Amino acid sequence: MGVERQRFQSVGNLERMLAITAFLAVRLLQLRELLDAKETTCGKVLAEDEWKVLWLSTEPDKPLPETAPPIRRAYDAIAKLGGFSDTKRTGHVGWDALWHGWFRLQERLQGYRLSQVKL
Repeated sequence: MGVERQRFQSVGNLERMLAITAFLAVRLLQLRELLDAKETTCGKVLAEDEWKVLWLSTEPDKPLPETAPPIRRAYDAIAKLGGFSDTKRTGHVGWDALWHGWFRLQERLQGYRLSQVKL
């Protein structure tokens, strides 16, 4: 997660950053571990608004499905948001691309949630 590259001035700040990134690392590990279960939907890892925003971000021409898409579809979409293009045709997404894709999804999700706030 790159925590060691951060330049924190105190141990307390580093510990707080580790706590935050550990939670995110577990979510990404869950996503990757569930890829082998073909029947699994992304609803096991992503909240409803998360997978809907992800779908609309990566599949703008296709209608939004009524149920959560397969986990493989979400994995590929997050990788796509992170800049993964599978030029070697391996299908294996690196942690860096997943990490960046996850943050891009969270930015879009935050925008969606802010748009839902009644002023």
